[in-house]
Amino acid sequence: MYKVSEEVAVKEVLEFVVKYNRKANDVDKVLDLYPDVVEAVKLGNLNLSSENPVLKLQDPIKNSDGDIAVEEVSFKTRMKPSDHRRVSKGIDVSKDQLLFGHRCVAFIIDQEVAMLDKIEREDYKVIDQLSTLFI
Repeated sequence: MYKVSEEVAVKEVLEFVVKYNRKANDVDKVLDLYPDVVEAVKLGNLNLSSENPVLKLQDPIKNSDGDIAVEEVSFKTRMKPSDHRRVSKGIDVSKDQLLFGHRCVAFIIDQEVAMLDKIEREDYKVIDQLSTLFI
């Protein structure tokens, strides 16, 4: 079932995470904060070695005809201040933090907010955990 051992996956995730979150600099923190990211690496579904991480969805999103519409998502590794402004436009962030968070995640994976509802639970957990590094 697993393509990568736990030891190798944790090491790979730790090396990646430390680039964006210096406080998550030990194995226990990585396992606590990013357990589903580690699992995705173990399964071979998450590639952290490219410039932008790529997650192959366990359950690809299909269109109304049953054809695969989204098979993988690529992560933008930075949200610039101008991106934050664009994402928050038209909402009161202090009152609608959930919508702001969803817009940020959608921006990071370059999808529409409505697509987040179509992403299977296990894939969404990986996306959610990894996205926190780039907001």
